[in-house]
Amino acid sequence: MTDDLAALFALHQAQTEFLVAAYDAAPHSTRKAALLGEYRCRQRCGLLVAWQAPGPIRLARLRPYKLSAGKNQAKSTPSARAKNTLDGDRHWRSRVLVLDDLAGWPGLALDLNCDHYAGHILASELLAEIAEARPGVPVRRVVPR
Repeated sequence: MTDDLAALFALHQAQTEFLVAAYDAAPHSTRKAALLGEYRCRQRCGLLVAWQAPGPIRLARLRPYKLSAGKNQAKSTPSARAKNTLDGDRHWRSRVLVLDDLAGWPGLALDLNCDHYAGHILASELLAEIAEARPGVPVRRVVPR
């Protein structure tokens, strides 16, 4: 990776983290007004939330989750677990995505996980559903359908 590309990636990451921190710190009424989509399992666990950040930026957060030991071993490598989990093993970090960045990856499957559900949504499906939403009038989905 060139120095310029690395710097651009770091800036993009810093901006995304700032927008997430601002969203998390905002009052409930402000978060509700920005909400574009919410995906839950049948037991009501939050799996994914999407919102309109200031300007044209739309973000989505995949919630943190824990996998069983067997699934965790089968679905990941030790280096991925060390880098992407909170405890170095089974408690996976929340991930934040810029929704418009997903447009170039329509077949990308985003994992949706909780104690009750393990599945995915395709980036193209998520983008199509979120396109119907307006801030404060979100798309709400329970998975599996």
